[in-house]
Amino acid sequence: MEDEPMNPERSHAVGRALVSLALLTGAAVGAPWILVRVSTWRFGGPAPWSGVEPPTTWSLDRVGEALSSRLTESLIADLVVRVSLTVVWMAVVVLVVTVVLEAIHQVRHDGIGLPSVRGLGWGQPLARYIATGLLVVTSLLGGNRAAATPPLPMREAPIVSVIDSTSRPTVRVIASSSADDVDERSTHAYTVAPGDSVYAIAERLAGADRSSTVSIAEEILDLNLGAVMPDGQRFTNAAYIEPGWVLHLPVSASGTIDSAHSRSAGANGWSGRHVVRTGDTLSAIAADHLGDADRWPEVWDANAGRGMVDGRTFDDPHLIVPGWEIRVPADPADAPADAPATDPAAEEDDRSASEPSADPDDHGSPVLPATTNTTTNTNTTTTTPTTTSPTTSTPTSTTTSTTTTTTAGVPLDSSDGSAELASPEVPPLEVPSAPAPIGLGQAAMLSAGLLGLVAAIRGRRLRSAQPGVRVPAPRPVPASTERILRSVDAGERLLRLDLALRAVATEMADRDRQVLVARLAPDGTVTLDLTGPCELSAPWIGSGDRWSLPAGVPVDLLAPGARRAGAPCVALVQLGVTSEGDEVFVDLEAVGTLAVDASSDQVEAVVAGMAVTLGSSPFAEVARLIGVGVPSDVFAAHRHVDIVDRPDEALALAADLIGSTGELDESTFAVRARIRGGEAWEPAVVVIGPRAFDRDMDLAHLRPGRGIAVVLGGPLPAAGARLVGCGGGWRLEIMAGRPADAPLVVDLVPVGLTDAEVRAVGELIEDASMLLEPGSRDSGSVPGPTVGVPADAATDGALLAFPDAGADEDADESMWSIMVRVLGPVEVVDREFVAAEFEKSKTRELIAWLATHRERSTRTGARTALWELDVRDVTFANVVSAARRTMARLVAPPDGEEWLSRTQTEQLPLHPGVVTDADVLAGRLEASRRCAPAVAVEVLGPALDLVRGMPFEGTSYSWPDAEGLTSNLVLLATTAATELAEHHLALGDVQGVFRATGQGLLVLPGHEELIALRMRAHACVGDHAGVRHEWESYERVVTSDPWSDGEPAPKLVELRRELLSPPV
Repeated sequence: MEDEPMNPERSHAVGRALVSLALLTGAAVGAPWILVRVSTWRFGGPAPWSGVEPPTTWSLDRVGEALSSRLTESLIADLVVRVSLTVVWMAVVVLVVTVVLEAIHQVRHDGIGLPSVRGLGWGQPLARYIATGLLVVTSLLGGNRAAATPPLPMREAPIVSVIDSTSRPTVRVIASSSADDVDERSTHAYTVAPGDSVYAIAERLAGADRSSTVSIAEEILDLNLGAVMPDGQRFTNAAYIEPGWVLHLPVSASGTIDSAHSRSAGANGWSGRHVVRTGDTLSAIAADHLGDADRWPEVWDANAGRGMVDGRTFDDPHLIVPGWEIRVPADPADAPADAPATDPAAEEDDRSASEPSADPDDHGSPVLPATTNTTTNTNTTTTTPTTTSPTTSTPTSTTTSTTTTTTAGVPLDSSDGSAELASPEVPPLEVPSAPAPIGLGQAAMLSAGLLGLVAAIRGRRLRSAQPGVRVPAPRPVPASTERILRSVDAGERLLRLDLALRAVATEMADRDRQVLVARLAPDGTVTLDLTGPCELSAPWIGSGDRWSLPAGVPVDLLAPGARRAGAPCVALVQLGVTSEGDEVFVDLEAVGTLAVDASSDQVEAVVAGMAVTLGSSPFAEVARLIGVGVPSDVFAAHRHVDIVDRPDEALALAADLIGSTGELDESTFAVRARIRGGEAWEPAVVVIGPRAFDRDMDLAHLRPGRGIAVVLGGPLPAAGARLVGCGGGWRLEIMAGRPADAPLVVDLVPVGLTDAEVRAVGELIEDASMLLEPGSRDSGSVPGPTVGVPADAATDGALLAFPDAGADEDADESMWSIMVRVLGPVEVVDREFVAAEFEKSKTRELIAWLATHRERSTRTGARTALWELDVRDVTFANVVSAARRTMARLVAPPDGEEWLSRTQTEQLPLHPGVVTDADVLAGRLEASRRCAPAVAVEVLGPALDLVRGMPFEGTSYSWPDAEGLTSNLVLLATTAATELAEHHLALGDVQGVFRATGQGLLVLPGHEELIALRMRAHACVGDHAGVRHEWESYERVVTSDPWSDGEPAPKLVELRRELLSPPV
């Protein structure tokens, strides 16, 4: 019996093993032998330090003599040789040890390589290559055993698509070959490419979540080890895979992965891909792939207008660049007879196969779940296109086997309440061409801007509030929206970005440069892409047109430079987030025009996201915003908004608004940075929605950086920047301020808001602007939380343990034992005001929430308020137990009781002996209203001293503001301060007026009633300078409000005139 010829793949494996063995032998044997020979020849011994006296024999005199003596040429040569030999020895040792560790790790972890170790550099990839090649021996032995046994039934080769190994894998659901094959139905197929490994595939699948790489690799091995590959080999060694093998990848690891190559080549009218090499032409590609050089126009038609990997657009058939990936159209002669015809024009670009339906009514229709029917057919059958997710579609294909045909869900017809599945002739539902944009709760600048805007609106409302009023209960939708926005902690990051831009603005302006893109990494690193090369001083690092501010540089170091410059980037907007978590900001004014090119609904969402971000941005407070084809409320209550009907009207209005700014010789970035002329140099930003977009509009006359920015809801090739969404994701391409052949390219997921989210933002702003509910000071209406306080407590002096009020200690003990202080930083104190110590902040937050929600202190309510995501039962139980223990350590509870009762129900009741400082203040305020001024001062004064600042100061709790609790506590403090100051003023105690109003201004600077009382107090003693001082302090508060028009309250203007006018 003759020996069978060796399989080519098997010979490749043997060669790989021999190469690895040779490399290891060279590193472990050859290199040391050479090093020993060199050392022996040069120094008479095997080690680099041979011939050198041991350090134990050295003396200080000899060391000093050696350092001071003249260096000879032979000494320098010996030193260089010894150091070189030592470095090479260290490299050899590191390489050999790394090979051993790699081999051990791969054996123990089913072929998964050792995680990358920073600092090893080239050594680790080489060691991994050697270790993997050595372990191929196991695969070869496994292959022999497999050949000696009867062949197992091979799985039908699934339909697969080759993916680019340089990007994250793109896979699609395959049809299983049998009804009971569960693994097949829940996996994706992937064809191994050259250079692939199991770990590398898992790493690309994991994406940003690097911690899941090992678990994904183990899933891949569980699905594939022992399987027979298309070349006949059996996959037995996890460290060895061959190009062309088909691996099944877990659905759980790739269900959210998108790529431009997610569609099958044949279904889109092209048969493969060609990577351009030096010397290639379209004619040569057509000759190689289509057999006829004259068919190059077909190749051109299949690729014209496509964006390439280097950011360029393929718009010239005579110019192709090495590295580009060219799609090769399918040859009609190669198509199966029963395959559906493919119109080459149908695949105009990467997005056409997945554009959503143009009918807006289809977008919101409920969809019937997909159904699966298993049929057996030995003839050729056609698998219908399958919609598996919002971003992945399985193209039409032909197979010969038992197939599982999955019919996509179809919209329900709500008109008659019935639904029917689409027939095979009905085209499949189209899906969005790019990943959905991120929305509320994910964009830092959007969240911070909206929260700042809402806080400013509330502040103005509270500053003008009369004593005794209350904030209406928030509606559910605004409260939920605010909680979502507060889940993004972005304030400090945006402050760092603002200071970084200001600190470097003057330096860039001196060199006629400005910022195009700013990236803010999660660790605080700020990276700037500029309009040209520039040299920036420390602490900035970088070169050319890209500079970074390291995360370790404190903002205090930036403050001096930032104070000397104005805000240079008024039209800065967060465009999106990269896969690494970097927030990407673009100066719309610097790019001039930004065109959004994607499906219509996604374009509308992205344009709305930019509009809301601009309308709420503290940077864009002075900007003039002009909308065309967008609703007026999309600008988030910005003060300078104009809505016009046509784009030409918008551009003409923008030119009128900026005046001569557009004719400046230098950029508005520069004049703002230098604070030239005391002007704001406000830009005009035109936002044109997709409904008003005109492809033929002429914007060539607009100069980037000269006061006008335009956002276009549609594709415009001549735009200064393009945001393009396709099947592989979103890409930002900036041509403005860049060399023609080197645009700035950033891959990201953009910020976008749906119509529902825009409405939710509008309701939040409307809710913040609602009028306060009037209350009567005579009726005892007190804002804020209250507890049961005896009605006669103020008169008999037994009120809440304040000795200066003449309290009876026995009576006080029955009132409270623990106080939760929320009028300022949150603390939990005993009667001596000794604060409890907390190991975890959630424990303190739980106690604060329970103390301010006695009427609905339930477990579900607490979990919902304290955690954005569902929390494990054991975690919540631990926090409750910690709260119970902390309060018990602070003050021992009464016998047989606990400060936080144990119940078998949803309730989590606090003991009546636990109160808040707001309860104390509200109780005394109500009691003081039944007293004469002299007594009221004694009752209310000590309680007002509990106020230490803004309610919940220094915390990031999401629930107080969303519930209106913070505003009501502010009103409680200002009402108490106002009434106490009025009592002092009636008694002629001017210093008492200042003390009382000072406590109220701690909570809300610029409160109009408190400022008026202070001005009257100064006037009572004839201190006109004091009146002016109070007026000036009030003006500073009003003008510092980022969304204020700077106009003081008319009643204070009149009062100032009255108090400062000379008597008649």
